Amino acid sequence: MSEPIKAEQYLAQMNWRYAVKEFDGSKAVPQESFDAIMEAVRLSPSSFGFQPWRFIVVESDEMKKALGEAAPNNQAKIVDASHLLVFTHLKTVSQEYIDNYVESMKTQRNQSDEDVADFHKMVSGMIPSMPKEAQEAWTAKQT
Repeated sequence: MSEPIKAEQYLAQMNWRYAVKEFDGSKAVPQESFDAIMEAVRLSPSSFGFQPWRFIVVESDEMKKALGEAAPNNQAKIVDASHLLVFTHLKTVSQEYIDNYVESMKTQRNQSDEDVADFHKMVSGMIPSMPKEAQEAWTAKQT
C-alpha cells in the first residue's frame, strides 16, 4: 500500500488547480491519469450514497465538435480536450432506483433485510414524496 497523502501535499495540489482556458489538441491526458480521475468520480460521495448521476466519456471527434458548437460561445476547448466528460443527473429518483440501490448496498455490506429496513423506509418515504422539480434540483446539486 502506498503512503497516504499528507494534508500539506493535498492542500498544495488544491491550491495549484485552475480553470483551463484552452487545451493543446496534440496532447492527451495519459490513460493512467484519466483512469485515476474516473475512479475519483466513481467514488464521489452523495447524499444517502445514491449517486444519482451518470458520466459519459465522449471520445468521438465528431461528437465533441457537435457539442462544442452547441455550447455557449462555441467552445473550442470541448473539441480540443483529449477526454471529454459529460456529467448528467437523474431527473427523478424512482422507487425502483431506491429498491435497487438498497439491495446492492445490502449485498455489498453483507447485511440482512432487517439491517437496512429503517434506511429503506426512510428514503422511500422521503425522496419519492418530493415534487418532481425538487427531485431534479436535488439530483442536480448532488451531481
